[in-house]
Amino acid sequence: MLNQKPSIIHGFPSYKIATKEIELYVTVTGGQMAPVNFDLGDRKVSPYSISPWAKSGCSDDTPNLLKVLRGDFFCLPFGGSECSPHPHGATANLDWKLLSSSDNKLILEIKPEDIGGSVTKEISLVDGQHAIYQQHRIAGVDGSYNYGHHPIIEFPEEGGPFEIRTSPFKYGQVYPGPFENPDEGGHSSLKQGAVFDSLDNVPLADGGSASLLSYPARDGFDDLVLFSALDDHFAWTVITLDGYAWIALKDPKQFPSTLFWISNGGRDYTPWNKEHRRRIGIEDVCSYFHEGCEKSPTKNHLNELGIPTSNTFEKENPTVLKHIQMVHPIDAEFGTVESIQRDEDGKGIFLINKEGEREFAAVNWKFL
Repeated sequence: MLNQKPSIIHGFPSYKIATKEIELYVTVTGGQMAPVNFDLGDRKVSPYSISPWAKSGCSDDTPNLLKVLRGDFFCLPFGGSECSPHPHGATANLDWKLLSSSDNKLILEIKPEDIGGSVTKEISLVDGQHAIYQQHRIAGVDGSYNYGHHPIIEFPEEGGPFEIRTSPFKYGQVYPGPFENPDEGGHSSLKQGAVFDSLDNVPLADGGSASLLSYPARDGFDDLVLFSALDDHFAWTVITLDGYAWIALKDPKQFPSTLFWISNGGRDYTPWNKEHRRRIGIEDVCSYFHEGCEKSPTKNHLNELGIPTSNTFEKENPTVLKHIQMVHPIDAEFGTVESIQRDEDGKGIFLINKEGEREFAAVNWKFL
């Protein structure tokens, strides 16, 4: 299906792949993945964010990243910096070329103008599963760069707060600078640079503390925190929503840290206009927060703690980065997913609630 013609989805040309369980779209511009519709049998759910301005549009000078903003996208380099004219890199802003597609697999390629070389994006689905397998092959690139996945989840307007849990981490910190500037119409609630060992107890700028495990919360604020996985082999984040869970799985050797971009109407300025609400970016990264090529590859305190914030790419040795995102239906009686364990043979994971009850979800975690 090399000649698949993109369809206009929420304002932008997008490619589609699908199984009985998943209908998934990826934009040509920025390679941004959404909507993703999961068929849970009795209903369909679509947890990924579509920007509030998808219909109204943005000014011409708005970066493509924000014009398209939706779902998940791959950032190389991650953040904004002088080494790229594009926020989150050309990979999140420029057009991807279709190499091949089938019903359940899509292969796209971009030759980034900022870092050179090529990046090949492969997204695949498996019949009978609610899992999305992504890999990015970086070839012909020399230098040290940070990178990451940038899924944005939109929480329902009704219900909640909903619960978020993560695998154990060894270091957590609020962004050590002004994430938003009140003089420019941006507002943050957490204490700049605060170090924490529990997402249930994160210092607030005005005193006291907040839990980042329940959301939506802190209406009118945007915040950024980072935490780095304790386990070197397997890490996860899970959100328990209304009758299902959204899950991200990663290899911490490739993605040592996770950023929570907590976006709940804290940006008054365009194109946000206080409308980007009840959303969280669950961003698995190898990066120093959202700092770009200048700070992530160089010495910073995360490096001193043994937490990588960049990777050295070699032109002759391609690098392949892998990531899994998925959903799984759960009964209301099951309650909050508190933890995740892998099975022994690689066929799935177990979602575990407070009482220790286990729910099996089919996924090939060995893909990681």
